Amino acid sequence: MTDKPIRPAASYALLMPELTAAVKPLGYALTLHGSLCRDLDLVAVPWAEDAAEPQAVVDAITAAIGGWQLHKEHEPAIKPHGRMVYSVHFRNVTGTSLPQGHPYIDLSVMPRAF
Repeated sequence: MTDKPIRPAASYALLMPELTAAVKPLGYALTLHGSLCRDLDLVAVPWAEDAAEPQAVVDAITAAIGGWQLHKEHEPAIKPHGRMVYSVHFRNVTGTSLPQGHPYIDLSVMPRAF
Protein backbone atom coordinates (compact mmCIF):
# COMPACT_ATOMS: atom_id res chain seq x y z
CA MET A 1 0.00 0.00 0.00
CA THR A 2 1.20 3.49 -0.79
CA ASP A 3 0.95 6.73 1.14
CA LYS A 4 0.08 8.65 -2.01
CA PRO A 5 -3.21 10.60 -1.76
CA ILE A 6 -6.19 9.39 -3.71
CA ARG A 7 -6.55 11.40 -6.89
CA PRO A 8 -9.77 13.40 -7.42
CA ALA A 9 -10.96 11.00 -10.13
CA ALA A 10 -10.84 8.08 -7.71
CA SER A 11 -12.63 10.09 -5.02
CA TYR A 12 -15.34 11.10 -7.43
CA ALA A 13 -15.73 7.56 -8.72
CA LEU A 14 -16.26 6.33 -5.17
CA LEU A 15 -19.39 8.49 -4.99
CA MET A 16 -21.07 6.81 -7.95
CA PRO A 17 -22.83 3.95 -6.14
CA GLU A 18 -24.45 6.35 -3.66
CA LEU A 19 -25.42 8.87 -6.34
CA THR A 20 -26.79 6.18 -8.63
CA ALA A 21 -28.86 4.79 -5.75
CA ALA A 22 -30.22 8.28 -5.05
CA VAL A 23 -31.61 8.78 -8.58
CA LYS A 24 -32.68 5.23 -9.46
CA PRO A 25 -36.00 5.43 -7.54
CA LEU A 26 -36.71 8.61 -9.50
CA GLY A 27 -36.50 6.70 -12.78
CA TYR A 28 -33.09 7.98 -13.89
CA ALA A 29 -29.80 6.40 -14.93
CA LEU A 30 -26.59 8.23 -14.09
CA THR A 31 -23.38 8.25 -16.09
CA LEU A 32 -19.95 9.85 -15.78
CA HIS A 33 -18.74 12.33 -18.35
CA GLY A 34 -15.52 14.30 -18.55
CA SER A 35 -12.05 14.11 -17.06
CA LEU A 36 -12.95 14.00 -13.33
CA CYS A 37 -10.05 16.37 -12.62
CA ARG A 38 -11.66 19.64 -11.56
CA ASP A 39 -15.27 18.63 -11.08
CA LEU A 40 -17.54 15.62 -11.33
CA ASP A 41 -19.40 15.72 -14.64
CA LEU A 42 -22.57 13.64 -14.50
CA VAL A 43 -25.42 13.07 -16.92
CA ALA A 44 -28.80 11.94 -15.60
CA VAL A 45 -30.95 10.24 -18.22
CA PRO A 46 -34.66 9.53 -17.74
CA TRP A 47 -34.90 5.75 -17.88
CA ALA A 48 -38.35 4.83 -16.60
CA GLU A 49 -41.72 5.72 -18.08
CA ASP A 50 -42.64 7.62 -14.93
CA ALA A 51 -39.32 9.48 -14.45
CA ALA A 52 -39.53 12.33 -11.96
CA GLU A 53 -39.12 16.03 -12.66
CA PRO A 54 -35.48 17.08 -13.18
CA GLN A 55 -35.43 19.18 -10.00
CA ALA A 56 -36.12 16.00 -7.99
CA VAL A 57 -32.89 14.53 -9.42
CA VAL A 58 -30.94 17.65 -8.47
CA ASP A 59 -32.41 17.60 -4.97
CA ALA A 60 -31.58 13.90 -4.51
CA ILE A 61 -27.97 14.38 -5.57
CA THR A 62 -27.63 17.50 -3.43
CA ALA A 63 -28.93 15.59 -0.40
CA ALA A 64 -26.71 12.57 -1.10
CA ILE A 65 -23.54 14.68 -0.86
CA GLY A 66 -24.81 17.11 1.77
CA GLY A 67 -24.30 19.82 -0.81
CA TRP A 68 -25.82 23.06 -1.99
CA GLN A 69 -26.57 24.85 -5.25
CA LEU A 70 -24.52 28.00 -5.76
CA HIS A 71 -26.51 29.55 -8.61
CA LYS A 72 -29.92 28.06 -7.92
CA GLU A 73 -31.73 31.22 -9.06
CA HIS A 74 -30.04 30.99 -12.49
CA GLU A 75 -30.46 27.26 -13.00
CA PRO A 76 -30.97 25.29 -14.98
CA ALA A 77 -28.91 26.53 -17.86
CA ILE A 78 -30.41 25.10 -21.05
CA LYS A 79 -27.95 23.48 -23.46
CA PRO A 80 -28.33 21.76 -26.86
CA HIS A 81 -31.07 19.12 -27.14
CA GLY A 82 -32.80 20.54 -24.06
CA ARG A 83 -30.11 19.36 -21.66
CA MET A 84 -30.48 21.13 -18.31
CA VAL A 85 -27.31 21.96 -16.39
CA TYR A 86 -26.99 22.48 -12.64
CA SER A 87 -24.00 23.01 -10.30
CA VAL A 88 -24.14 21.11 -7.02
CA HIS A 89 -21.33 22.02 -4.63
CA PHE A 90 -19.87 19.86 -1.89
CA ARG A 91 -20.49 21.38 1.53
CA ASN A 92 -17.34 20.28 3.37
CA VAL A 93 -14.28 18.78 1.76
CA THR A 94 -11.79 19.36 4.59
CA GLY A 95 -9.99 16.14 5.36
CA THR A 96 -11.08 14.45 2.14
CA SER A 97 -9.19 13.69 -1.05
CA LEU A 98 -11.58 15.78 -3.15
CA PRO A 99 -9.93 18.73 -4.90
CA GLN A 100 -9.89 21.92 -2.87
CA GLY A 101 -11.45 25.16 -4.05
CA HIS A 102 -15.12 24.18 -3.83
CA PRO A 103 -15.31 20.98 -5.86
CA TYR A 104 -18.69 20.46 -7.41
CA ILE A 105 -20.88 18.26 -9.53
CA ASP A 106 -21.57 19.60 -12.99
CA LEU A 107 -24.92 17.85 -13.44
CA SER A 108 -26.66 17.57 -16.79
CA VAL A 109 -30.21 16.26 -16.79
CA MET A 110 -31.68 15.16 -20.09
CA PRO A 111 -35.30 16.15 -20.67
CA ARG A 112 -38.15 13.70 -20.30
CA ALA A 113 -40.10 12.88 -23.45
CA PHE A 114 -43.77 11.95 -23.29
